[in-house]
Amino acid sequence: ISSPALLTYRSNPPNNDGPYTKYTSTLIKYECNTVDPFDVGKKHMQFTSITILQGAVVALSLQGALAVIQETDSCLTIKAVSSSRTVPSVSSRFFKDYFAQLNGDILLVFLINEKTTSVVDKVEVFRLCFPDLKWIKVEKIQGKTLFVNQRDNFVGSAETGYRGNCIYFTQGSENKWWIYDLGSGCISPA
Repeated sequence: ISSPALLTYRSNPPNNDGPYTKYTSTLIKYECNTVDPFDVGKKHMQFTSITILQGAVVALSLQGALAVIQETDSCLTIKAVSSSRTVPSVSSRFFKDYFAQLNGDILLVFLINEKTTSVVDKVEVFRLCFPDLKWIKVEKIQGKTLFVNQRDNFVGSAETGYRGNCIYFTQGSENKWWIYDLGSGCISPA
């Protein structure tokens, strides 16, 4: 791929010809020619995180712009770009962002490394508000629990059996779990 692009698969209806059902998918390539509104060099948008919500692809750019992308006639098109940027509120040596869906809301979880690139020192959570595509900082997740596995790039949620209002995440090569409590702002081993 010679320029910033997005690749995705679309599942085709099953083919029931013959004794076996065949499942196929189509590769869709999207060359992004939209300038990132927050890039000082006016480069095209490059996406770091992506999720699908109600048939639309929601993607976050390297510079913190949110793009809503829809498929129309087997083509991907940017339908909207946020007017505000989303980045952690604290300075850091490194951070990683993850989309999560919880109770129908799209959340963005930042795992922030302030002092070294190998230790998460802070976690921030934002909720996406439609239709203006603004991010609102989240102080609690209503007793729910989120899981972020950095190694396998997995995000999930649970309602019972774990500490509520917490984010469980992995860090380091040993894949050990840690807990961030949104109420206290503390990180501890799980």
